[in-house]
Amino acid sequence: MKKLNLLLVLISFYLPAQDWQNVYELYQPILTDHFYTSSLAEVEQVVKNKGYINNGPVFQWSLVAFAGSVPIYRLWHDYDHFYTVSVVEKNNAVSRGYIDEGIVGYLRLAATSGYFGWRRLYHPILDDHAYTISQLAANQLIGQGYLDEGIQGYLVSTGGPPVNQPPNMIWVEQP
Repeated sequence: MKKLNLLLVLISFYLPAQDWQNVYELYQPILTDHFYTSSLAEVEQVVKNKGYINNGPVFQWSLVAFAGSVPIYRLWHDYDHFYTVSVVEKNNAVSRGYIDEGIVGYLRLAATSGYFGWRRLYHPILDDHAYTISQLAANQLIGQGYLDEGIQGYLVSTGGPPVNQPPNMIWVEQP
């Protein structure tokens, strides 16, 4: 048992901790573009200079990779921000003219207790992608003509990360 506890302690030092940050949803009604960022500087910039409406924090993603995570790539084309966890999808979008803006965060690829499905929706007429962890919000978007493209991965709510989930374990006593 002591060896197992020592192994868990050592693993916790070598695996990066999750760094869950609020992600703000911004919407530009003229461009019909949903934009997501954890950067308050980007929030201020697009609200002040681009006419986006700040809907506040809607979920959290990690700013560092962790065991079981995948990167979220952000792409931009004309008036649409597009997010994907698929390198193939990212490369296909780039070949169709999207600009790769890099990795903006990380999410879990597998469902785990305490995490919520990050659902992607797309409106073909408005050429807009929207993302939510709320089934109610997804239903509202579907009612507005968005098509449900399914769960892309798993995030946490703005209430904070789940506790006692590896590799970000919280010890209740010393081993």
